[in-house]
Amino acid sequence: MSSLIEDLPNELLFDVFQYLDTRDLYESFWGLNHRFNNILRSLKDLSLTMEKNNPSLLTIFASRIARLEVNTWHEIDLIQFINLKSLILHRTTRNQITQIRPNVIPKLVSLSISLAFDFWSSAQLAQDVFSNGFPSLRNADLGRVDVPYTRSWSLSPYLYPVCVCSADPIIVPLILASCPRLRNLQVQIFGDNHRIDLPSLHLHHPLRRFTFVDSHGILSLHDINLLLIYMPNIECIHLTLFEMSFHLLARTLIHRLHRLHQFDCYINESPDSSENMDRIRAVHPCFHHLQYFEKNHGIRHFTNRQK
Repeated sequence: MSSLIEDLPNELLFDVFQYLDTRDLYESFWGLNHRFNNILRSLKDLSLTMEKNNPSLLTIFASRIARLEVNTWHEIDLIQFINLKSLILHRTTRNQITQIRPNVIPKLVSLSISLAFDFWSSAQLAQDVFSNGFPSLRNADLGRVDVPYTRSWSLSPYLYPVCVCSADPIIVPLILASCPRLRNLQVQIFGDNHRIDLPSLHLHHPLRRFTFVDSHGILSLHDINLLLIYMPNIECIHLTLFEMSFHLLARTLIHRLHRLHQFDCYINESPDSSENMDRIRAVHPCFHHLQYFEKNHGIRHFTNRQK
């Protein structure tokens, strides 16, 4: 088998190796002979999935890793990855979050992390992300993001898709104000925050896609209406809401979103709402395939996804 591989020209080996994870390259080919070692040393823009810390591998390859996926609680020194462009953290530690700084990984283009448990670390990371601390960053899935004390960030003009979780719905207008070119925003609200204080901002944001999950019923229909005022150009929206009159929500959507052409939902309707289904479907073409099913106490659950 090895003799057949060794018969391949370097150009073909380069092409094949670009599709392999760095760990597989290291375990399969490093140390076979000088030729393979030289080829591996010349590879760039490598991808590495880490499930444990391997100092020997990192000594050889770290400076040429462009995409790093970390799936371990072991501490990883990110400063080794001087050319890192994409970082995915499945198991987030305080040390890992603290290391995600512009001076450590200045070339970062894509960032995805699991829920950050440490308030101050996630606050600092959000400050860097939404204040253009990472000038090359284009998409960010940040997990938990806390509202800054100043209730504002400076501009981060080149972020396009953003995904966050937060205990405060004010995170939505703050992100919109910080990211004027944002095209896709996904927000999940958690906790039991019953004091909603959405600002009166003069936003006319070009956002096209919006996903909003409020499984605890924190926001009222009035709050949803205020959020939609900030982003009248939405074309595709997905809503997961709890105890909401679907008929009134539908009226609000068509009143605020004149460009809407795709609507996905999972909505638990308030018990005192019983609008006729045919009338709801007739409100807008986006609702034509709407379905519902009833659970305890006659509460209806609306969705337009096939079971």
